[in-house]
Parts: sequence; C-alpha cells; structure tokens
Amino acid sequence: MNRTVSGKDIYTFAKFDMVYNQLRMLESQQNETKYKCHGSGNCCTIGLTLHMSECANIAFKLRQQYYLYLEDKGNDYASSWMDEIVDSLIDAMYDETWEPGGATERKCVFFKGGCTIYGFRPMICRTVGTISTIDDFCPRQRNEHGGIDYFTGPAVERIVKGFQDLMKEYAEGKDAGYDVVVYMPLGILSFLLPPEKMVELSETTDSKFWRAAEGWQNYKMHFTQEHGYFRGNSTPVTIGERKNSEKDF
Repeated sequence: MNRTVSGKDIYTFAKFDMVYNQLRMLESQQNETKYKCHGSGNCCTIGLTLHMSECANIAFKLRQQYYLYLEDKGNDYASSWMDEIVDSLIDAMYDETWEPGGATERKCVFFKGGCTIYGFRPMICRTVGTISTIDDFCPRQRNEHGGIDYFTGPAVERIVKGFQDLMKEYAEGKDAGYDVVVYMPLGILSFLLPPEKMVELSETTDSKFWRAAEGWQNYKMHFTQEHGYFRGNSTPVTIGERKNSEKDF
C-alpha cells in the first residue's frame, strides 16, 4: 500500500513543471487584465481529487523541502514541519462534510491563509479562470455575459493534452494502484506513511475516501473536458484493455 517514487517518475515530474510553466505564462497575462485573480482563496474551499501522478509529485516536493530544512534548520525543525503536514492530511481523512467530487465545508489542507504549496500546486488549481470558467463564489470582475474571458484554442489544447500525456506516462509500467484518481490527502499520504499506518488509517476512516476512479482518462475536470482528449465526452472511455471503473484504493 505504500507508494514509491522512481528515477523515471522524477523525470516525469520535471516535465509536469514544464507544463505548469506554460500555465504560469497564461496566468501572468490573465492577471494583467480586468479578469485577474483577486487571491480570495474562495476556490480553496474544496477537497480535491487528483490523479496519483500529481499526488506523487506533491509528496516528492514535500520530501525535498523536508531535506532542505533538515540541512538548514536541523532535525527537530524539519521533523516538526513534516509531522504537521502529515497530521493535517490525516485530519482531512476525517472530514465529515466532504463529498466525492470535492464539495466540503473545509479549506484545502494546504491552505493556511494562502497556498502553502503554490509553486507545485496541482494543475486544476492553475486552470481556474485561466483556461476554464469560474463559479459564483469567485470575486473576479465579470463581462457582459456574467462570466470572464479566459484562454482557449489550439495552444491551450496542446497544454492540456500534454498534461494528460504525462499522467499516462507516469502510470505506464506500474500496477493499477498508481493509475487512479483519488482523494488528494489519501494519495499524498500513501507516499509519506509506512504501510502499517495506511492500514490503520483505512480501518478508522470512512470508505468514501478510499474510492478511486481507475485510469488517467478519468481525471475529468472542466479543463480536460473542454480542451483535452475526449472533450465533450461525458461517457466512460476505454483505452486499450483498461476499463473505466470505480474501485477501492
């Protein structure tokens, strides 16, 4: 049940960063318009579900930061910092208000007056208002149609399809447990906790947190459905021999 990160994965994570950089360029252009992000954090009231590849990337970056703190500030500081993160992720596994799909009354586990993983936050967080529309809770200025102007077209399609290609690349050659869309705290914890702690967590938490959509193609967010492969397709898609299904993580 404990997940690992390989050298190949680290190379894939670097390519994720290249995709993120393309979104950063669009975000910077968007923030020069009247439709810019106000940094309200309203969109951070969510319990994200992510593909395991991005959970792995976040866990890897957290480990990197741990070792930097270990070198710079010592073991006590680094261990306390990591313990606080793990405790917050575990606490999110007991969120009674969370519903599959992300609805919750809580802020994202990484929101502490602002995003604490901003530099390596997931793709979905980068797309809101940049290449996908916004919800009513967003305070951005609206156009005459009640929405905002955001980026679209062939260049955006290439970015999103490139992201989808990387999810697929990450999963290739791994067992099925790496190619799932899961509750973000669970996915990250599976890289940070030893197997016995994961078993203990499974015995004390609601089964709703342990359901997983199998396959990278089941990461169906607004931006993938609008710009990516299978856009506009709300029905399950079969890739090769893999069947779309929901299963226990």
